[in-house]
Amino acid sequence: MLIVLVNGISATGKTTLARELAPLLGLPLFTKDDVKERLFDDLGVRDREWAHHLSGTTHAVMNYVLETLLRAGVGFVMEANFNPQFDTAKYRDWAESYGAKIVQVLCVADGEVVFERFKARVADGSRHPGHCDGDNIERWRDYLMNGRCEPLDLGGRVIEVDTTHPEPDRARRLADELHGHDQS
Repeated sequence: MLIVLVNGISATGKTTLARELAPLLGLPLFTKDDVKERLFDDLGVRDREWAHHLSGTTHAVMNYVLETLLRAGVGFVMEANFNPQFDTAKYRDWAESYGAKIVQVLCVADGEVVFERFKARVADGSRHPGHCDGDNIERWRDYLMNGRCEPLDLGGRVIEVDTTHPEPDRARRLADELHGHDQS
């Protein structure tokens, strides 16, 4: 059973890559923001504190759903900006308890490109207003200019994918590589 974690900071192309990758792998896809945005739509948009609270709620819901899949022997693709403090132990435990193979896909990109993507999606309305990202875009600058985060310390395979420039066959090549990993 394969678990693919698509990780990276905001605006590194995680969601785009995960949406292309999951059907190629024949695995269900879960994205943190898709769940969180449904909560915003149902419970309302408030402020950054509320958005942060709903992040925790989103993780609680996702943990339940994902562990239910694992109990049924179903792998998945999960896309999020994973937090080592909360996610490392959970995924290690799941790998051991359910015999899952975990591969992390770490999306990275040039920091300036990431910052520009972030500003553009706030400006064009493609980012849900519940995230409150537009409140102060400059406060995100240092975080985004890194262009990367560290993967979870799971001891498994990490595939770093530079998403600075579009590559039409990126997801297909990655799926081929992951299909080979799932067989080993």
